[in-house]
Amino acid sequence: LVLPEESTAAVTKVDEQTGFQIDNGWSDPNFMTNPDRGEATIEQPYILIADGLINDLEPIKGLLEDCFKNKRKLVFIAPQFGLQAAGAMIANKTSGAISCLLIEAPSFGQNQKNILQDIAIFTKAKFFSEWTGFNYKDATIADLGRCEYIKSTKNETLIVGGSASKEDMSMRVAELRKSIEVEEVEFDREKLKERLARLTSGVTVIRVGGATEVEMKERMERVKDSIAATRAALRKGIVAGGEVIYLTARQKLDPKDIAQNVVYKALYEPFKKLLNNGAMNDGEWYERLKGAKKNSGVDVAKQEIVDMVLSGIIDPAEVSIQALKNALSTAIALSIIGANVIQKDIDKK
Repeated sequence: LVLPEESTAAVTKVDEQTGFQIDNGWSDPNFMTNPDRGEATIEQPYILIADGLINDLEPIKGLLEDCFKNKRKLVFIAPQFGLQAAGAMIANKTSGAISCLLIEAPSFGQNQKNILQDIAIFTKAKFFSEWTGFNYKDATIADLGRCEYIKSTKNETLIVGGSASKEDMSMRVAELRKSIEVEEVEFDREKLKERLARLTSGVTVIRVGGATEVEMKERMERVKDSIAATRAALRKGIVAGGEVIYLTARQKLDPKDIAQNVVYKALYEPFKKLLNNGAMNDGEWYERLKGAKKNSGVDVAKQEIVDMVLSGIIDPAEVSIQALKNALSTAIALSIIGANVIQKDIDKK
């Protein structure tokens, strides 16, 4: 997992850390710390992990007061939160009394208990459950887990830098691998593999810096685009860049067919635009490409025909597919409507 983060320094750095990701996020949007990105981020939190409903906070009043006095940040991870607990913690958060976050546990049944226990081991927290014989109402600061930070959205949560020792993690990983070997039920084996992947996968944090805030923001967008493109490439592979994938695709169409001819012409436009932007004659270079080998395209920077894949000029296949799908969808909608809305040119000149 690769995450981009803003850095206060001018230099961009890459940090590799341990991480644990779950498929559930904050229990209420009031816990968000960055509404623009839909995220709730808590640094250096104390983590209470319980299996069951958390509603009555009166027994842990002392724990909450300790967090308030010492400005400790508090995160609860549990399957369900009652209105009383949720309302009280939202009030604490919005008033600034305690920086807190409620996260609903993923999955259900026995698998949910297992995941919660994995998180407890990863953060070195006591697991409050009937299963372990501990009740969250008896929790103290010493029973809470720790990590470097937790980042939570509506649908997922990432716990980075858990305080578990290498020995504890190695024992848990070995236990899971042994369970995978002996498990005969395919569904249960897959769940075990998912848990193993969560415990053994790391997190790479790219801390993007810049001499100015504008430069940092611009670099951040480039890093985000690169990460998104890489993930797309991992899902469906890569194709030759330079818009030649559309030139290849149009060979499958019949220009004599009215409908196909429209798409046939449209598929040439990305290549034409790229060459024209480089002050190059698209028609001339298109003719030169006709006899070239597979994956050949025009390197606009060098102004020569190269093997795009070998030269590193590539695009994620998924991006090219979605671009074509979206263009077709828009074209169909416009053809059905028969009209379009454009901005009026108020400059008489």
